[in-house]
Amino acid sequence: FKNLVIRKNKVVNVGNMGIGCTSCQDALIESNTIVHQQNFGITAISIPSKGDRGSNDGIMSNVDVRNNSVYISSPQPSTGIRLPTTIKVGSVASPEGSGYSAVNNAIYYTGAGAFQCLSIDSPYSTYENFNNNICYFPNTTMGKWIKDGAVLRTLAEWQTISSFDAQSSVKDPKFVSLVPPFDLSITGATPPPACTANWT
Repeated sequence: FKNLVIRKNKVVNVGNMGIGCTSCQDALIESNTIVHQQNFGITAISIPSKGDRGSNDGIMSNVDVRNNSVYISSPQPSTGIRLPTTIKVGSVASPEGSGYSAVNNAIYYTGAGAFQCLSIDSPYSTYENFNNNICYFPNTTMGKWIKDGAVLRTLAEWQTISSFDAQSSVKDPKFVSLVPPFDLSITGATPPPACTANWT
């Protein structure tokens, strides 16, 4: 998928993945609303959407995930945005591509299970930017900002080790409405510096 754009969709209770793509090149995933209330976990946005691709499929690169709003009220373990980049081609699994980013996203998880706002598994040089994200998980003691390979990190730990997400924060995004038809625009709070997406 070259120059793929997934924009301004409202995805409600669709299954264990909200939005995803594989073999996507120069892709933009922006301004989507994802709501999950079912009794199983979800990865709201997953790039790639599966762990393997055919040898003739395109090599994934340059995927920008921005300005998305995610509300997960499932009690089960879940992930906000997954950008692992490792793909298995035949019998060999390795990171591919570069230029991945996740910026200006707002994520709210109300469950008590294990939760990560972000998940990656590739060298930091693979990623272009993580910043101006808000993530909130007030009801779980098993919540972390990021799953960095096999290591779970708080936001402060991640900022120190990676220099990413310098202007991100763990706080309530204050979505306008958490009941149908759902309005996950943000109001009643001060956005992080430079964060303009979905704020009213």
